[in-house]
Amino acid sequence: MTTATQDRAQAIARELTRPVNAVLLATALAQTERERMDAIDRELLAATVYHVADEWTERGMDGLPERITEHKDAFLMSEADAEDYYAQRQERIDALGHNLPRGHCPALCAEEVQRDAEHVLIDAAEPFFPGVTLHKLLCAGLDKHREYLDLLMKLVINSPGYVAPKLPKV
Repeated sequence: MTTATQDRAQAIARELTRPVNAVLLATALAQTERERMDAIDRELLAATVYHVADEWTERGMDGLPERITEHKDAFLMSEADAEDYYAQRQERIDALGHNLPRGHCPALCAEEVQRDAEHVLIDAAEPFFPGVTLHKLLCAGLDKHREYLDLLMKLVINSPGYVAPKLPKV
């Protein structure tokens, strides 16, 4: 690699350090909140028996579980079961001290923050890689979108002198 190429790569890395750090922190938050909410969902679904609503079984749909044990299947619950399940879930969220509107999942909110940070990174990189836009990446497919983000992240993280963001001590 020539000196000019190295200098350009380092200049790009310097400019993208803040957005990369934002993505790293947002990703850590999203993973933490997802793990926390998945654990809450598992506990709630193990402690209380929720069945698939009759309306779903009457349709003759094959492969439906008899008991809801996964949060992804919560839409199959009866209205009464869903009301109970989401009320218990909200109590758990409230107990965590989140300052979110009722009915908002901390994991989904954190994942949205992560996506926003990723979009900011892509936008920040556009002057260095003209024509590579969020729209074009999404049109190319999520694999290309993810690959581009990974390349930008590696460009910064592997640059000389990079210092990772510091998390506040809890």
